[in-house]
Amino acid sequence: MNQIVLTLKTVFAGASTTNNILSGQRIADLPTTFGSRFRITYCSAGSVADFSEQVFVGNRNQPVHDSHVSTVSAAGRIVTRDDVVSTFEADAGEKLVVSVTSPGAGDHICRVILTPIN
Repeated sequence: MNQIVLTLKTVFAGASTTNNILSGQRIADLPTTFGSRFRITYCSAGSVADFSEQVFVGNRNQPVHDSHVSTVSAAGRIVTRDDVVSTFEADAGEKLVVSVTSPGAGDHICRVILTPIN
């Protein structure tokens, strides 16, 4: 089974919102070469409490994931499958958008795992 995995660390200098931390990443647009649908596993952690995040797929107005980051870890920690916060499906060619709001200075770490399901 082919999987595509992206681990991304976003550093926040202070309280702010980044509307799409995946902007400019190849994974932001789901590939069309592996199949027509994907199971997406989204994992995240933060170096401080109270990061909030929303994950959108395609043109949906409602996020498929919306919560506070519950796992607080040391800065630079690699996110593992133990940090899974959401699993959902999406069609090939759809866009992934991850919006993160930071309460202050700190690191937000996420891992996105794409698994073709057909």
